[in-house]
Amino acid sequence: MVFGIRKSVDQNDVEEADTDHIDLSNADDEHNSADDASHEEDDESAEHGTAKGAKSLLDEVTFLDAPKGKNSGGSKPWRCKHCQKKYTSSYTRIRQHFFGVGPGKTPQIARCSIANVRVKYKKIYDEYHKAEKGQASGSVPSPLVEAFAGIERDDVDMKIMLFLCANRIPFNVLRSPQYFEMVAAIQKAPKGYKPPSYEKSRTTLLDACKRKVETDLAPVRQTWYSHGVSVISDGWTNMKNQPLINVIVSHSRGSVFLYAENFSGEEKTGEAIAKKLLQAIEEIGMANVLRVVTDNASNCKSAGRENSESA
Repeated sequence: MVFGIRKSVDQNDVEEADTDHIDLSNADDEHNSADDASHEEDDESAEHGTAKGAKSLLDEVTFLDAPKGKNSGGSKPWRCKHCQKKYTSSYTRIRQHFFGVGPGKTPQIARCSIANVRVKYKKIYDEYHKAEKGQASGSVPSPLVEAFAGIERDDVDMKIMLFLCANRIPFNVLRSPQYFEMVAAIQKAPKGYKPPSYEKSRTTLLDACKRKVETDLAPVRQTWYSHGVSVISDGWTNMKNQPLINVIVSHSRGSVFLYAENFSGEEKTGEAIAKKLLQAIEEIGMANVLRVVTDNASNCKSAGRENSESA
């Protein structure tokens, strides 16, 4: 074992309601702040066939094509029956189209002009929240709600891709078993889980991770004394263009990354390399080292001769 757009939203300007209209925005924002807090719970319910308050809103739009096949995940094209605008989105965006988003949140879809019509908007508003409160947890799922199963998967995939690209993380990291373990652990995390901060990751969590790795490698280290090991060293340059020389201990049970020495501001002479290798040999135990393997650079050959003389 070796260690070593947001999319631009076409927001139509909505005129202020006349004095004859009542302003439901304050009440709406209060509901939206609570609804957004349970937003993921609603989407999860939709995937399992139950959606709180979903029927009343789905009646206010027309789907432009029927879902195909058993696995009908993904956004759906639809047209609002009131403003006649077409969108392709999830049920989440349908809800935001009619009621907007909570305070401090950025809208991802334009509001419907029905918000300016007092009587109709209030009717939709009341029906939605009435259905939300009265929806039984074990009710019969709606086929249209079932059509939204897995509807947010593309959005999640895109968030992962943006994270990888923005941080120049190579795609082969997605083949790592730790990647799948991380995703599974996040799925099982308590509701409201927040990832570790920068400071926590670079201090306490890093120390805890090092202790765990050392504990996992302890059984391998214990076999060094009975099997003997090879000390392997090579020079390389990291992403910060720092010259490093790593030291790896290897035998039949596996390889262990011991450490890497930073040679910034120091010449890689044979004597300097030999000194670093000798420290590794002393840490392992000279009697347990069968051989030292390096590349064929002249300074590495010189380091080999230095170590042979020291031995």
